[in-house]
Amino acid sequence: MKILVDGLERGKCLCKSVALGSMIASGGGAAHRRLGKYGRCRLNFTLVVLTCIGLGLASCGGATSGNPTTTTLPTFPGNSNSYYVNPAANLTDLQNLGCSQAQLSNGLSSVGNQRQIILDFGDEVPDPSSLDQFGVALPPFGSVIWPDELSSNPGAMTVENAFNAFLMGWDDCSNISGVDLAIGIASGSLQYSRPTLDNTGGSVWGALVNNIKSTSAELGSSNRVFGAMDIETGFYPYSDVQPWVSGFESGGPGAVYWDFGDAGGCPPTVSGSNPNYVCESGWTVGEVYNVAHGDPGSSAVPEIYYSVNAQQWESIGVIMGTPISFTAVMSDYTACTTGGRICHPNFNTPTEAWTQLQSATGMSNFGSTDMSWE
Repeated sequence: MKILVDGLERGKCLCKSVALGSMIASGGGAAHRRLGKYGRCRLNFTLVVLTCIGLGLASCGGATSGNPTTTTLPTFPGNSNSYYVNPAANLTDLQNLGCSQAQLSNGLSSVGNQRQIILDFGDEVPDPSSLDQFGVALPPFGSVIWPDELSSNPGAMTVENAFNAFLMGWDDCSNISGVDLAIGIASGSLQYSRPTLDNTGGSVWGALVNNIKSTSAELGSSNRVFGAMDIETGFYPYSDVQPWVSGFESGGPGAVYWDFGDAGGCPPTVSGSNPNYVCESGWTVGEVYNVAHGDPGSSAVPEIYYSVNAQQWESIGVIMGTPISFTAVMSDYTACTTGGRICHPNFNTPTEAWTQLQSATGMSNFGSTDMSWE
């Protein structure tokens, strides 16, 4: 799709004398121009033309001669599939899943950004008999499995073995390299009683991720392994989440996690530049920004279930003075349409989620992943 910008010189028409970057027109017809680190200037395209006419050509920088300018909109790169791990799954199931996903990627003519995959193991829960041992409660029934080898059985269904089985299946069946795989947990699902997040829980999960990265490297895999956490403002206060993040990051400079949560209650439109603007459950804009982008080990994979979610993330970057760099965008469409999850109506498809974040931010160098059930 191309948008024709007739008779205007790009970069000189909006916001008077402010130097502007490239124009990206959204599917809804709004013209977006980057204002550097200060965000975007948005005006209806018709008003842009009228403003230039009203100010006169000298004020607007003059009109172009020759052919009109054209701008090509970015296109959706396709999506990967991420999974809520089924409590009934075994290691063979995970290995077969890894193989099938690799084969799907092999068949793509252009893989591009379609390489972000999260395996969500559910809530991290403490072992009552050991203060430094944590397991995960798999949805939807809360069956607990443990992250490391508590059993002498090498085939035990632990988080580490399950993830390694998926990696093995992928490597066995893939003819591409460099897939990004993340070991995810929730920060407190409404289906369970919420355990206490703390520094120890974060460090345990960080150590688990590092163990899997080491195993992957020893096996000669070219895949990259990350941690992941569904950080939602309605699940825990920032005062609980931040210690977990600090514990995870204590694993070293390579300890990176994806925040595949939300920006609940944050403003969808710019409200000045106050990072203390309060979102949901006492979170501030600055705190949401920190766990998704500002902390050294953070990487943003936001849930974009509705268009307002994309606007929230764009506004956070504007308020903080630095746009957020997104690894991918997450949708929940397949999980909601195939059962096993209670969802609001009209959740975004993967295409809608990606397009809405691209339109809101003007960025396009991020992938897309859609949650499903293993």
